[in-house]
Amino acid sequence: RRNSNVSASLPPSAVDVEMRCLSDIDDAAELVWMLEFLNRQVASDNNFEMVQAYLNLFLNIHGETIASNPVLAALCETLRTTQARHWRELQSLLYSNLCVVDFLAHIQQS
Repeated sequence: RRNSNVSASLPPSAVDVEMRCLSDIDDAAELVWMLEFLNRQVASDNNFEMVQAYLNLFLNIHGETIASNPVLAALCETLRTTQARHWRELQSLLYSNLCVVDFLAHIQQS
């Protein structure tokens, strides 16, 4: 949680620099850490927009490295699964809200 508060306070240019400085040496430990961080953030249902922006930037910068490393690819699959599960939950809430709005609109028309 503390890491997300620190990263949320960084300006976009600083986030970009930090992402680009992540290294794939030492068994890609820094990239593993970042994927685990992103997975925890997705699972926490906090800072959705920030996490999506970080994920986009991270994949754009390190996508080729991730694709060529089985450990990183497996972590990405875990992240994809977590994100899909949380998207289904969010989508369900959105559909419920749309139903309520539609119901109220029809009541108002009557």
